[in-house]
Amino acid sequence: EIVALDSSGGAFLLTLPNPAIMAVGHTMIVKDEAGHLAANNVTLVPSAGGIDQGDATIAGTLVMATNGQAVRLYSNGVNWMQF
Repeated sequence: EIVALDSSGGAFLLTLPNPAIMAVGHTMIVKDEAGHLAANNVTLVPSAGGIDQGDATIAGTLVMATNGQAVRLYSNGVNWMQF
């Protein structure tokens, strides 16, 4: 699943599905296509569980703030993990 972001209209929250109801291994790529994340951040918020911060730390949100940034996630049945 690919989610293309355009934050040219301002910062916003993107709610991710509950990883517990997604198939284990379900993947999602969230990509800034408009190049405005440095000015208008997008915060990924899971509807349940947490998000791997890229260093094995699980937190409630993940802020995307770099123009052109992409985040690759998969469900482990409890949290969204980066890969």
